[in-house]
Amino acid sequence: MAKKQRHLVRGVCPHCACGDVSFVPSEEMRKKYIGPEEEIEILCPTCGTKHKGKLVIEEEKEQA
Repeated sequence: MAKKQRHLVRGVCPHCACGDVSFVPSEEMRKKYIGPEEEIEILCPTCGTKHKGKLVIEEEKEQA
C-alpha cells in the first residue's frame, strides 16, 4: 500500500507570534490560496497581519 501524504501549512506571525495556522485542512488551503505551494500568504487568525507561511508535506506511515 502507498504511504499517505499529509499537507500542513505552518506559519507564525512575526509581530505577535500568534499565527499558527496548522489547524486549517490542506483542502481548504488549496481553495483559498493561489500561487506557489512552497510560500503561501496567510493572515494571522489573531491579529490579522499578512505574512508568509510554508507548506510542509509529511509522510504518514500506515499501521498494520
